[in-house]
Amino acid sequence: MSNRKSKGKKALSIIILIILLIVVGGFASYKVISSPASANATEVEISVEAGATLDQVAAELEEKGLVKKALFFKVYSKLFDSPEEIKAGPHVVRANMHSSEIMAALKKSGEVSKNSVTIPEGYTLDQIATKLEDAGIVSRDELYDEVRNGDFDYSFIEKQKMDSTRLDGFLFPATYNFTKGMSAHEILDTMLRTFENKTEEIFKKFNNTNQSYNYIITVASIVEKEAQKDDERAKVASVIYNRLDANMPLQMCSSIQYILGEPKEILTEDDIAISSPYNTYENIGLPPGPICNPGIASIEAALKPEKTKYMYFVLSEKLDGSQRFSVDYDEFLKNKDAYYDALKKAGRN
Repeated sequence: MSNRKSKGKKALSIIILIILLIVVGGFASYKVISSPASANATEVEISVEAGATLDQVAAELEEKGLVKKALFFKVYSKLFDSPEEIKAGPHVVRANMHSSEIMAALKKSGEVSKNSVTIPEGYTLDQIATKLEDAGIVSRDELYDEVRNGDFDYSFIEKQKMDSTRLDGFLFPATYNFTKGMSAHEILDTMLRTFENKTEEIFKKFNNTNQSYNYIITVASIVEKEAQKDDERAKVASVIYNRLDANMPLQMCSSIQYILGEPKEILTEDDIAISSPYNTYENIGLPPGPICNPGIASIEAALKPEKTKYMYFVLSEKLDGSQRFSVDYDEFLKNKDAYYDALKKAGRN
């Protein structure tokens, strides 16, 4: 009798083990066939023709790198979703979507409403937020809430910073086609991913000093705001580094403009006395973070500054955005006076 019970228990154990293996195997299989093709968050538009088969849809997804294998997507769709609900028309999909998210996008009405928005080089987060809200893409409140609290897994974002400034500098200036209805997280992630894609190689190639992203992009952001001519960006960067090496205050007007939040052609004594860690007149060293989102030319200048002895620069009397660079203070004062005289003659002072 006990022998029979023992055999019965053994059989039951085997059955339970088989069921567990099936469940575990099924879960593992689900993960394999439904996981994203890559971490790429770039939006890709695909068009589903009326009467298209699942085979045709899956083949296009694989061809555009949106799924790992067309076969995996077909198996997932048939086992876990409703491929017959896929709608004809244009759809926007990303390679970092799970199969379930791709299917959800394909089952929506096949109409894609996109807004083309250009983020200029040198824009701050505040300016970006205003532009996106004005375009009807996302509200400032939603964007700022996500900036402060969103989880973004990028090596260049300082994990300890959880405030409204932590993404400034890393929202790459470019023209984006944002889809209406995109979340604040998706919008910011697209811009951060673009920054990563655009800068990864030049950081590997030129960051010989192994400075942090925050350090280099902070320098680049000052270059972006101070230099209006591309051929002067590397010279401006050299002045920044020369002053840092000499332990001198940077005294960059652009840092005060960042504190003020709006441009002023002429700063007052009160302006440059504002108490803020971003005030480079009052504090020695770089500000705690970037003061704008720089373009690739300014980032390259921060990584590859000219080797000069310049310690000063000021806008030239030509009033064309060019700079006068100088080694000694007396020459700087002469250049400064010439600039202010030119402003006065032009009725701008």
